[in-house]
Amino acid sequence: ATPQPTATPLPTPTPEPTPTPVPTRSQRAICQEVADGATALGGLDVSDCDWSGLNLDGLDLGGANLGNVNLTNATLSNFNLDGVNLAGARLDGAVLTDGSIGGGDLTGVSAVGVRLVRVHFAGAVMPNANFSSASIVDGSFTYAMAQMINLQGSVVTGVNFNDANISGANLRNSNLAGTEFWRTIATGVTIDQAQVQLVVFGQTILTGATGTPIAADMATYFGTTCPDGSVRDAPCW
Repeated sequence: ATPQPTATPLPTPTPEPTPTPVPTRSQRAICQEVADGATALGGLDVSDCDWSGLNLDGLDLGGANLGNVNLTNATLSNFNLDGVNLAGARLDGAVLTDGSIGGGDLTGVSAVGVRLVRVHFAGAVMPNANFSSASIVDGSFTYAMAQMINLQGSVVTGVNFNDANISGANLRNSNLAGTEFWRTIATGVTIDQAQVQLVVFGQTILTGATGTPIAADMATYFGTTCPDGSVRDAPCW
């Protein structure tokens, strides 16, 4: 019989090198990096950080998780917080200038006495946010979902709430001079003793609003749905 050829053994595969693990930073370390002056840390989880009283100018945390963060009495200017989660955060007494929190989640934020200058909340979700006794100047809340927002006693001037939903908001004793409410859903708001001189109620829906504002005859009305449900181009009060 013809002998069978001996099979050539297959080469032993070379094992892939084990990747060197990349060290990860703890959440506490990231919080400290921001406190130490780091500015560009977008998309990270920095919830529950305590940055109270800090100067955080130039902060860029777009898309980050800032849930329950403490920014009490902090100072921010030229900042980007677009798309962040700020639910439950504290901004009481903070000073924010020239920045954006567009598309962010500010559900239940406490911002009592906050000072906002040229800060924009376009498309933000902020039900039950507390901005009482705040100063809000030259900003915007376009398309914001701000149901039940509390602006009692606040100075809100040169601001627009165009296309926003502020149904159930507390506007009592606020100064709204020069603010625009084009196509704003403001059903059931409390507007008693709010100053509304030079306010524009353009196609605003005020059905069920309660209280009587000050200087209502000095506001502008275009197709406004008044508290009693009537549509007017004349004062609702």
